[in-house]
Amino acid sequence: MTETDDIIIDVHGLQKKFFLNEEYGNLFKRLFQKKLKEISAIDDIDFKIRHGEKVAVLGKNGAGKTTLIKILCGILTQTQGSVCVMGYHPNQDRYQYSYHIGVVLGQKSLLWYNIPVMESLKLYKEIYEINEEQFKSRIELFDTIFDIRKLLYTPVRKLSLGQRMKCEIVAALLHNPEILFLDEPTIGLDVLSKQQIYELLEKVNHTFKTTIILTTHNISDVERLCDRVILIDKGKVLFDNRKEELLELDTQKTIVIKGNVCFDEDVSSYIVSSNEEIKEYILRCEKKNVSDMIKRLKEIPEGSDIEIRGADLETILARIYKGDIVV
Repeated sequence: MTETDDIIIDVHGLQKKFFLNEEYGNLFKRLFQKKLKEISAIDDIDFKIRHGEKVAVLGKNGAGKTTLIKILCGILTQTQGSVCVMGYHPNQDRYQYSYHIGVVLGQKSLLWYNIPVMESLKLYKEIYEINEEQFKSRIELFDTIFDIRKLLYTPVRKLSLGQRMKCEIVAALLHNPEILFLDEPTIGLDVLSKQQIYELLEKVNHTFKTTIILTTHNISDVERLCDRVILIDKGKVLFDNRKEELLELDTQKTIVIKGNVCFDEDVSSYIVSSNEEIKEYILRCEKKNVSDMIKRLKEIPEGSDIEIRGADLETILARIYKGDIVV
């Protein structure tokens, strides 16, 4: 298989514009004197995703992440540009295309609210033409990791948020799709539920080479699941590379020192935060100056503990959003 053959999603020159009614002083004007304002949710985006990749689409609220996912799923139609997924044009070929993808959108449930989960799964079994043997084996797989068998005969309305999200993911994966789209899959979940979802997604990716694309504000999702990050802001791609490359954008190191420390004026200028109650001070300096800074801190007799911390995704993203790091 060549590099080109391995491309499963090809996006070029993608744009999505919305037109909103500008507000006027009264209802009459809003109804009969419409003045439309153009908003670009997606603005000239290009990227390619290979078969089996695990990609996080990140950005602030309103950056265009969910709009992008909905275009890739075929829910929305782009204003300009092209989207080709497995040879399909998502919106034009929506019926055939839907057999090859799984989608979990936080605001739209795959499960019927008042009936047991199993009844919804049986309906999807018929829709996707899954035979009985395949259906049973997939339920066994999900039960091994999620322990969902006890949930299958419970009405969806009686499930907790974590239980419902597990069942939503099961419904999205039931037909073994080539691509799984996830929009905020772990929002509001406890630690154990998150770990179980990570375990299932990793197993599905490893066993079936399922391509996983997710939007999230939970950085632990990215750290645990994803190999690649596409960072979007104001509808444009700021960064598209492996997450290790994102970590390398931070040219500074964090140094933590504890103790009843008295800093000289020069060193104190590097302090970014402090906790006087526990006598903990956090400094940041350029990587090239770390050795010199550590040497100076060790000369302070009151310093009881010194720790060097590497860059973390959450800090780097916050600094990019604030404009401290230019990508």
